[in-house]
Amino acid sequence: MLLLDAVRDNIDGMSSSCTITDDTQATGAFLRQLREQVGLSQRDLASRLGCQQPAIARLETGGVRPNLLTLQRIVEALGFELEIQAVDRQRALTTGVPAKAKRPGHSHEPELRCDFQKAPA
Repeated sequence: MLLLDAVRDNIDGMSSSCTITDDTQATGAFLRQLREQVGLSQRDLASRLGCQQPAIARLETGGVRPNLLTLQRIVEALGFELEIQAVDRQRALTTGVPAKAKRPGHSHEPELRCDFQKAPA
């Protein structure tokens, strides 16, 4: 049971624990803003993703660096579409990769934006 909980606690192994940085905190704040906009608790989102609430808390505080598939999965679980802009390598390394989330059929709502930074070397 404990092993299963450890796997579920890590959003099905699709993210990695990391040192908290400004970039991971910005990503976490972006995802928290999306979750709060739709009125879900961390526990509700965890249930949709098949993980446990502490995994969502670590994600939102910047203690986890989700990969791209995990970001898309989380955003879609919240009812949004994730759009990531293709940029040249130098821009991605220096200023990040621009991304936005929007809810289909909710054109009156502002898009939420975030620049996802490169992983540290």
